[in-house]
Amino acid sequence: MHTRFQAPNLNALWTQLFVEEALRHGLDYFCVSPGSRSTPLTVAIARHPDARMQLFYDERAAAFHALGYARATGKTAILVCTSGTAVANYFPAVIEASVDHVPMIVCSADRPPELEQSGANQTIPQTHIFGQHVRWFFEMPCPTSAVPPNFVLTTLAQALHRATGPFAGPVHLNWRFREPLAPSPEAISETYTAPITRWFEGKQPWTHHIHASSESEPALSSELIHQIATSSKGILALGRMPLWWDKRPLLQLAERLGWPIFADIGSGLRLGPAPTQRILSFDILLREKALSTEMSPDMVLHLGGPLLSKRFPSYLQEHLQAPYILVQDHPERIDPTHQVHQRLSCHPCAFAKALLQHLPQASQTTGNPWFAQWKALDDTQQAQLQSSLAQAPLHEPAIAHDISTLLPKEHVLFVGNSMPIRDLDLFASTGGSAVPIAANRGASGIDGLLATALGVVAGSQKQGTLLIGDLSLIHDLNSLILLQQSQLPLVVLVINNHGGGIFQFLPIAQFEDVFQRCFTTPHSLSLAPIARAIGLSAVQVTTREELRQAYKSALSNQTPSVIEVLTQKEDSLAFHRTLRPSKT
Repeated sequence: MHTRFQAPNLNALWTQLFVEEALRHGLDYFCVSPGSRSTPLTVAIARHPDARMQLFYDERAAAFHALGYARATGKTAILVCTSGTAVANYFPAVIEASVDHVPMIVCSADRPPELEQSGANQTIPQTHIFGQHVRWFFEMPCPTSAVPPNFVLTTLAQALHRATGPFAGPVHLNWRFREPLAPSPEAISETYTAPITRWFEGKQPWTHHIHASSESEPALSSELIHQIATSSKGILALGRMPLWWDKRPLLQLAERLGWPIFADIGSGLRLGPAPTQRILSFDILLREKALSTEMSPDMVLHLGGPLLSKRFPSYLQEHLQAPYILVQDHPERIDPTHQVHQRLSCHPCAFAKALLQHLPQASQTTGNPWFAQWKALDDTQQAQLQSSLAQAPLHEPAIAHDISTLLPKEHVLFVGNSMPIRDLDLFASTGGSAVPIAANRGASGIDGLLATALGVVAGSQKQGTLLIGDLSLIHDLNSLILLQQSQLPLVVLVINNHGGGIFQFLPIAQFEDVFQRCFTTPHSLSLAPIARAIGLSAVQVTTREELRQAYKSALSNQTPSVIEVLTQKEDSLAFHRTLRPSKT
């Protein structure tokens, strides 16, 4: 055996091969939770000089952190845990990664087959535990000399291929280990490792999986090109997209088309000054039935994932005669109202590049009466909205607006679910920085959001801000410890309105006998003192000026911190109820 791989036993050898092959494929980020059965994997990672290992007290936070890292980089993190309920704690993050096509490799340790259904401690059925939520499941046998060592190398390559291919998502390798789990010496025959001698001596992976680039140029039909080029009343919808995409081709396409743009906050193109054709108030404008009917498109081109707006699908339903073209980089259906006329499974940025070659060079915005109509409506709506926000107290819409104006350029923003992301989508200013944005909008859960944000910060290697609700932070209080240990500062802006504010917008709010007790889940927790008890810098604010000053101070201190923003749910509800389309 090569001197670089002096493994004391087969368990150690297999895991060393796995870790080395992962690193040769560019996977160097490992999220490890302590446990006994996973000892061989943990030791192999800990002893490799090039492996970056992050330790986690609980597996749920580890999995969401790995999810955030992949959101920021497009690269797969590798999760390692012991057997039993440990692996089950990965489930929420695995679901989110599956629904939103985020790569992830789960390595769970397991007991040998003879201990299953025997009453052995910490032993549960782990085979296919994630069901259809993984792209690939594989049962690693207990390390044995009957299986050649190159099997381990090709298994890692296959896991990576399935996690990052055209249908990206999580994969699960269930590793079975017999004793000894510690690196105790047991002889390994030199003949066993002979087949991979050249691999030992080199630095390249054993197996290269080559698939077509997700950004390769798509074939566009002449009919589709003609439809888009001749549209006089088109709408460009920009849905959720990974923050690591290079979106310059989308900006170029938007400028060339000159159509009104409905940009979702998750597109990363909602903040900042460009693109200039954005209709910021489209969700509010579409609330007016007469306006929605009057402004009939002749085409909708939708690039990326779904939009947050509930009115946008309704608008499409009212105009079924208009061709609706959806472009996304995976084959799954994104069509909850079943209206898509053409579905292109290709990278939206590659689509934009290809389409640009067939469109007139000059922007079509100038003199476009269709765009002018939308722009006039939007300008009037925005003027009214900005006037209302300027006079508003500290409520959720005002928080979203103010923070969007203060975000530093070299920053990353993670937005929590329920109301924070909706308020940012509706009320964010375009006068601030166009920072990268991420959110867990695959399954839209409120669990693991702080851990995910910390993963995004670690992956992007940028300072960050997390805008989150109180119930979401309560779901993930364990991750305050990770925040306190973070090498890169993350400012956590937690909106504490003492319960689930989103429920007051739902029909159940009319039923007082169950609404407060069963849905808003009221609480009296103060979150800043909890953060301070863990050793974090934390303050409470009750006015917009206090919020601005606290946020600027947190940014200048460049340390992980928590700002608890105390609000009243009723103020936000009242402001939302004033949102009606303005008349020009």
